[in-house]
Amino acid sequence: MRDELRVKLLEDFPDLYPNRDPSITDYAPFQFECADGWYNIIYRLSYQLASIIANDESLAGKNVKVFQVKEKFGTMRFYMSRYTNEVHEAIAKAQEESAKTCETCGVDGDGVGLKTDGWVRTICEECEVERKGKEEERKRQWLMRRKQTEPAA
Repeated sequence: MRDELRVKLLEDFPDLYPNRDPSITDYAPFQFECADGWYNIIYRLSYQLASIIANDESLAGKNVKVFQVKEKFGTMRFYMSRYTNEVHEAIAKAQEESAKTCETCGVDGDGVGLKTDGWVRTICEECEVERKGKEEERKRQWLMRRKQTEPAA
């Protein structure tokens, strides 16, 4: 996730993401291990969780924090220090939404689905074509460098 999106989440929800210095960009103590396309899902979920925590007496005074946000098997994973049924349901709904939303660009609906080539990802057709093109270019450049360093036969 781009730094400006990560910083916005850390600044807007300091109680969910505590002790996270948004100014650190080289090696942040807390990273969102997914691409920009899921930013809106994560933001809405963070807003919803902050509200649930603020209004749930069973969570009052508890240290309810987010430990990790990442992509795994093509969907978003959101790990927290404490759960209630309402928290669990909110996370499950966001995870379902991530399965239908391109992790790269955020488009949802037709054309978005799970793709795999050794790594499972939720991606739209347009972003998949672009990703494959970049991957092919990296392979081409790698082969060129390899040929340049091989000893002559």
